[in-house]
Amino acid sequence: MKIAVLGAGAMGSLYGAYLAQQEEVTLFDVYQPLVDTINQQGVTVIFEGKQTVYPVKAQLSGSHAPVQDLVIVFVKGDYTRQT
Repeated sequence: MKIAVLGAGAMGSLYGAYLAQQEEVTLFDVYQPLVDTINQQGVTVIFEGKQTVYPVKAQLSGSHAPVQDLVIVFVKGDYTRQT
């Protein structure tokens, strides 16, 4: 299953990292330095003192992406409004 996660902040990255263990996940974000860091270093999750790095793909929001089976939105409500 192809899953797009819109918003690579704390919650988007956490869910994206866990889902990427089983599915093809791409995180989308508007902040290029964050996208670059995720692509280079993955997403680090620290849980109960244990640090785990999950390899996850990231893309800049608005860039071309193939059709996805599921889109999960993790952005602030103000950013989902059409201007």
